[in-house]
Amino acid sequence: KMTFTLLEMTNKYRYPVMISTKTASLPDEYWEILNPDIHAFQISLIGYSDEFIRKYETNTPLASERIAFIKELHNRGFWVSIRIQPLIDLDEAIRVVEEVNGYVNYITVEHLKIPTDNFAVRELFADIKEKYPFVKPKKSRNYELTTKYKLKNVNKIKEIAQCPVGCADNDLHAYSDSKCCCGVDCINENFNNYLKYNTCYFDVCKHNNEEINKEDLWIPKNSCKKCMHGDYAVKDLYHIN
Repeated sequence: KMTFTLLEMTNKYRYPVMISTKTASLPDEYWEILNPDIHAFQISLIGYSDEFIRKYETNTPLASERIAFIKELHNRGFWVSIRIQPLIDLDEAIRVVEEVNGYVNYITVEHLKIPTDNFAVRELFADIKEKYPFVKPKKSRNYELTTKYKLKNVNKIKEIAQCPVGCADNDLHAYSDSKCCCGVDCINENFNNYLKYNTCYFDVCKHNNEEINKEDLWIPKNSCKKCMHGDYAVKDLYHIN
C-alpha cells in the first residue's frame, strides 16, 4: 500500500509523477485514483520472446502481458513510454518497438553495461561480450559498447518507431529526440518543471545549435565532493549554502 499512499498524496498536491515499472496489471482501487493529467507511465521491457525475457528476468510479467498493459494505459488516456534498458539484442528490441507502435508516446533506449567487478553478471553476459564490440572507458567500472555501434542501434530503432526516441547512454544524449532522455519534457505542461540544465539537456541543445538562457541556469553553490564520498552516500549536506 506504500505506492497507493504515495499516489493519493500526489493527487492531493497535484504533483506530477512518472511511474517506472515492469508490472502488467493494477488493482481496481488504483485506477480510481490515477489521473492522466499528473500520472505518466514508463514500462521497462528488454525484449519480446519468452525465452529471452526469462534468461535475464525472473518473476516478471512476460512481454505480451506488459504490452497488453501498455495498450490498456493508452486506451485510458495515459501518457506511456517504454524503456529498453538494457538493450541486449537489437532484434528483440525492434520486435518490442513494432508491437507497441501506435500505443506509446516515447521510447527510451540504454545499452547493456557489464560491470568489471561483478563476476556473476560478467558470467551471465560472457557470450554477449564476445559477440559485440565492448570496450572499457577510462575510469569506468563497466564494459560498454562503442559509441558508433550504439548509435547504429539507436538509428535502426528510430527508423521504425512512430514516436520520439530518447538516448539514455551518456555518450548519446545529443541524439535524443527530446531534451530529457526519459521524455518527461514531452508529457504535458504539468511536467514542465523538471530539472533542466543537466548533461542531457546541454548535449541536446548543443547538438541542435540552440541557445541556452543563462539567466535561468541553476548552478550548485558547493562542490559535489563535499556532499558525496566513494560509495555515493550523501553526507555533510549542511555545508551547502
